[in-house]
Amino acid sequence: MDMRVGKAKGRKENVSIADVPSNIDKARGLGYVNLRLVIAKGYSTCSPSGPMRPTPSSPPEMGPKKSKSSKMAKVIKAMKRKAVVEGSRKECRFQTLHANNMNFTRITKLKGGYIEMEVKKNEMEVALKSAEVAMREQEAWHKADINAHDAYLEKLKKENWDLLAKNKDLESKVKAMEEELKGLQDQEVTIVEDLVKTCLRVNILSELKTQNPEADWSWVNKIYPDEVEEDEEDRGAEETRGDALPQGLSVEDLPS
Repeated sequence: MDMRVGKAKGRKENVSIADVPSNIDKARGLGYVNLRLVIAKGYSTCSPSGPMRPTPSSPPEMGPKKSKSSKMAKVIKAMKRKAVVEGSRKECRFQTLHANNMNFTRITKLKGGYIEMEVKKNEMEVALKSAEVAMREQEAWHKADINAHDAYLEKLKKENWDLLAKNKDLESKVKAMEEELKGLQDQEVTIVEDLVKTCLRVNILSELKTQNPEADWSWVNKIYPDEVEEDEEDRGAEETRGDALPQGLSVEDLPS
């Protein structure tokens, strides 16, 4: 006969069934058999106070099952704890991301601006390179003109230095001429004064001779001495005058 371990149904707790024929459900004719009595044979009553509901005894096969169930319970508890920890970690991560959302937005904007600046920088570098190439080409084309202008500029500089030297010479000459002119002006003042005196003497003598030609007017020469008695410088100035009387002229020599 086939023997197996089954479980009784219709109760709140699971009850292990041992040494029950496997074809008990198939025997319809055994319906009057009290199944509970058959099950109770494998249980021992352990109550010091009297009859009670039979407590199922632990068969040898139940030991490993209980240890397995306890291990499963521990595993379940550990899994629950792990799930709680992971949930808290996810919540913390979410809060951190939510708190850093503004910084992330700023970083994104800065990154976009940096990329735009890099693009503009590259464009400017390309434009500068092309401009530099064009300038070099133009410099090569106009190099001859530049050299000619440089030579002409050097020539003008040399001429300018020569003109400056001539200007200094002319300035020195002008200064000497100014000093000479000043001396001539001083001589002119002296000559004019002498001329005034001579004209006054001639006018006086002429007037006196006209009024009285027979009289001796030689004493006038004592008032206005002749030019012979003056120094060498005054005589040189006297010779230059055209209106003065000749040297040695006296009253008697004047026309009547």
